[in-house]
Parts: sequence; structure tokens; C-alpha cells
Amino acid sequence: MKLLLDVGNSSLKWACSSAGELVNRGQAPHRNRDLAVALELALQDKPRPDEVRVANVAGPAAAALIRDAMAARFGIAPVFARSRDSAHGLRNGYRDPGQLGIDRWLAMSAAWQKFPGPLCVVDAGTAVTVDIIAADGRHAGGLIVPGLALMAAALRRETGDLDRAAGPDFERDLHETRLQDRYSLGLDTAGGIRLGAIRSLVALIADCLAGAGGADGGAKLVITGGDGARLAGWLGRPDAHLPDLVLAGLALDPVCYVAA
Repeated sequence: MKLLLDVGNSSLKWACSSAGELVNRGQAPHRNRDLAVALELALQDKPRPDEVRVANVAGPAAAALIRDAMAARFGIAPVFARSRDSAHGLRNGYRDPGQLGIDRWLAMSAAWQKFPGPLCVVDAGTAVTVDIIAADGRHAGGLIVPGLALMAAALRRETGDLDRAAGPDFERDLHETRLQDRYSLGLDTAGGIRLGAIRSLVALIADCLAGAGGADGGAKLVITGGDGARLAGWLGRPDAHLPDLVLAGLALDPVCYVAA
């Protein structure tokens, strides 16, 4: 059994890989100092794994915490995934392949395994990344923009009037925004911020998908990340949501892109 950990900027996801399946999946929020608590939840009642694989974008302190936790709990050292120039038929498009975020590389790898063809892969977390894969497996490049909460937080932090007017219920109102509502215009400041963030991301993804060939050209849209289900719904493409792409990529063998 392999224990898989996807350490994002604001959440920890985990799963066990057994006989080619992801089982015992879970997730917990963290804000750096809470990562130890999230790890306790991930390791709760887990038997000793044969291997621990980690995708970490939360920085060196998070990596050190994970190493210590694995040594204390299981007496083994985890391995940390690194982006490579190619793997599993996918070719990294970055000039320096190692600079591509490991979450993006693993999500693309898993999406390519499932849908080998032109793809638009979106990871909607704290930041939103959009990556395009050509029909031959070449990563054509990608975009990085703030996620929904970051867009709103930037406005509220840097503009005092908006902070006072936006209200405390941004997350609740996001959750309640339906497909038909997202075409609306805000009738108060909070609505303007919320709908502006939603429509910005929806338009960006639709534009990238169209540039990649779109549904009519054969390109598929695959969305993952914490806000993935919301974005898939707002795009009218719920079939495009695959929530555990990074973990699925981390489980792939051979592990040519995993280094100690």
C-alpha cells in the first residue's frame, strides 16, 4: 500500500493507493501552522505503508514537518514528487521543466492517462492554473491567476471601502450561485465582487478551451481542485470535474518523476 499526500497552499488531501485504486481518501484545511493537525487526521488509523509519496507546494517548512511525521509514525522517509521533462507520454513545455508546479504536472499526467488527446486541465485551488496539452502529449504552456477567494481578498485588503461593503458571507454566497445566476450583474458591492470573480475565471477557462480546440475540435476540459466542482457547474460542464487528479498522478507507476 502507498500513502499519497497532496499538500496544497490551504488544504491537505490524502489517499491510499492499493491495487490501482485510490481508497481511504480524505482532506482537511490547513494554514501552515495547522498542517500538523491535518496530518494527524490523514495518518489516523493508517497501517504502515510500503511507501509515502508527497506532492508539496506549501514550501520547505511543510516538507520538513511531513518528513518528521513519517519518521515518527512509520519509521520511513517519504519521497517528494518533482516535475520532469517527460513521463507517461506527456512532455513538459517549460523551458526549465523543474519549475513547473508539481501539482500541475501530476494533474496533467493523470488527465493524460485518462484522456490521451488535446486537453485543457484546470486546477482551481488557492490559485487557478490552466494548462493546455496538445494531441501528441506536448504541454503547450499554461496560465496562473488568483482563485476566487484570493480575488475577493485582494480587493477587500487593498480597498477600504470595498472591505466595509462586501460583507462577511462571500463563501456562502459563492456556494449558492447557480449556473443561471453567474450571468448576472451585481446589485450591491458584495455581488459585484463575487460575480466579477466568477465571471473572470469562467471566461478565462472558456477562452483557453476554445484556443485548444474546444469540444467541437476534440479538446476535453478536465477540472480539479477545491473550487473545481463550482467552476464545472458554472461552465455547465459537471462531467469535467475530477476531484483527485493530483493524487491520481502521484499514484502512477513507474515513479520516474518521484525523487527522495
